Amino acid sequence: MMSCSCIFILIFGLSFTLFFVIGDDSSETPCKGSSVFYDETAFTGSLDELDSQECDCGISTERISDDPNQCHDDDDVQCDPEYPYRTFNGTCNNLDYPLWGRANECYLRILPPFYDGFEGERKSTQGGSLPQPRDITLNVVSKLQKPAPKISFMFSIYGQTVAHDSSLAPPERAATSCCDLASKNDSSCISIAVRPNDPFFSKFNVTCLELTRTEKCNSCNTEKREQINRSTASLDASIVYGTNDDRANSLRTLDETGKMIISSTENGNFLPVNNSDTTDFFCTEEEKSESKCFYSGDPRVNQHVPLSGMQTLFVREHNRIATILKDLNPQWDEERLYQEARFDNVSDHETK
Repeated sequence: MMSCSCIFILIFGLSFTLFFVIGDDSSETPCKGSSVFYDETAFTGSLDELDSQECDCGISTERISDDPNQCHDDDDVQCDPEYPYRTFNGTCNNLDYPLWGRANECYLRILPPFYDGFEGERKSTQGGSLPQPRDITLNVVSKLQKPAPKISFMFSIYGQTVAHDSSLAPPERAATSCCDLASKNDSSCISIAVRPNDPFFSKFNVTCLELTRTEKCNSCNTEKREQINRSTASLDASIVYGTNDDRANSLRTLDETGKMIISSTENGNFLPVNNSDTTDFFCTEEEKSESKCFYSGDPRVNQHVPLSGMQTLFVREHNRIATILKDLNPQWDEERLYQEARFDNVSDHETK
């Protein structure tokens, strides 16, 4: 059984804050602190002030045991225990449980879901609507800048690289913009309302932040909505190599060098250009037609420049290793050069 303080920290880190979970716009509530959202001043309380009553407000401390992937745990996957390299889709990392961690599985939960019904937005403990996330941000998150002198910006960039390597919850495709009135009842939308007097967004007449839900995982028949992970669970540099054979092969030169495709420019070697990948979340059709986007093992490569840069470094490192290996082992064929370079590259990624 986990303590209340542990549960609070977990929810604070993953789901905004405990107050979001228990908040209510009612003037009478058994959970202390829930009125913070509509207070004129920022929250100044201490986490140490939470008592057992506050921790018990609608929070279940029971770990769940249901596995949303159990209906196909007996899928026939043939693993070769002598094969020295990783599969791209994550199968066979564990020979006893070859499906564990493979791509396109449902995420497993630490705590049970709290949807209203199968997938409706969660309600407060008294049945009312929960506060808007933007209200929580304005009332709880401190604006105080706290520089961290012992780490650099690369700390967060590499953190996102690791996160993208082990998780990918793609958004659903909404019929129209989720902030349009026509999408009010669109189950793919879960947009965030913004008050007209918001200290930042009011300057731009923004009263809605568009947000779509992540894809459902329909792997098994579950009682609550589950989310799918399109990535592999292990640190295997799938952001560089892809999560299936087709993607991986589309990134290879296949010219007996074991190298990956690059775009040679006067400014150096970059990732190949994306002209047709429909899974890219951050590249428009117009940008693709103008060759303004990169192509890699992960469809989020164009989210921002530092992330694109990290994947570029991994591809350059793969090709550097492949060049050395070919010089040392001229008898190796294309497949072995590629897989050995990949093996070394992934090992470096795992040990950073």
